[in-house]
Formats: sequence, C-alpha cells, structure tokens
Amino acid sequence: MRKQIYLARHGDSPPGYPDHHRPLSSHGIHSLEAVAKKAKEAGAKPYRIFHSGYKRAEESADIFAKILIGEDAIVKPTPHLAPEDEPALWSNDQLYHGLMLVGHNPFMSKFLLHLTFGGKQYGNFVFEPGTIVCLEQEKHDHIWSLRWHFHAS
Repeated sequence: MRKQIYLARHGDSPPGYPDHHRPLSSHGIHSLEAVAKKAKEAGAKPYRIFHSGYKRAEESADIFAKILIGEDAIVKPTPHLAPEDEPALWSNDQLYHGLMLVGHNPFMSKFLLHLTFGGKQYGNFVFEPGTIVCLEQEKHDHIWSLRWHFHAS
C-alpha cells in the first residue's frame, strides 16, 4: 500500500508586518486557490492539515482545506514547521497517509530533501510561495518519492 502526504509553502505575502503576523496578499490568495484546484484535479485528498501558526501559513492552510476537504476539515497549528526548524524533528511515524503540512522556507525545501534523499542533502528544490508537492512512500520503504508538484504563477 502506498502512503501519500502533502507539503505546501504558504502563498505570497506582503512585507511590512512582523513575521508571525504577515497575511497573504490578494495575489497570494488567488494564486493559492488556483494551485489548490490543480492539486484537487490531480487527486489530492488530505485528511488533516497542520500549519506553523504563522498567519500566512494558517490562511494558506484554510484555503487548501476549503478546496481539498470542505467544511469538515481539521486544520491546526503544530510545532516544528517554522522557517528555521530542523526536518529531523519529524519522524516517519508522524507522517501518516493524507497528512498535509503547510510551512515556510527554508524548512520546506530542507524537509523535502530530507524525506526524498534519506537525510542526505542532495539536489535542490526551492519551494516558491504557493507551492504544493505530493510525496508517496511504499509500505515498507523509508524513502519518499515525488509524485507531483504545482506552484503559483
């Protein structure tokens, strides 16, 4: 059986606010809605969405929830998704099927490489604002593979 998880970076946000309180820009809202619709067409079906607690990540998680899950969505802040957090704080057992995590760079880029290369930092994947990726893992494998990704234009 394959397990899927979703990683997303918040949408575009304007400068000029304290970091934790920066909201999405109107462009960020509209482009994230378009990205979420593409993800839905690709078959994204998260069951629960966790975000960093920063305003722009919470607003992004709410947009993904509305489009991908509906009104019954469970959307909550959780630790270890802030920009400077370490990917190793997440164990493979915490990454259950249907989980979606919404956070920031550089954490999201480092986390993707951590999962897909087993902790070795090979390659480079930059999570632009409004990016979502779907990762898959075989039942007894510890390495994740990239199934698809979309980003805001």
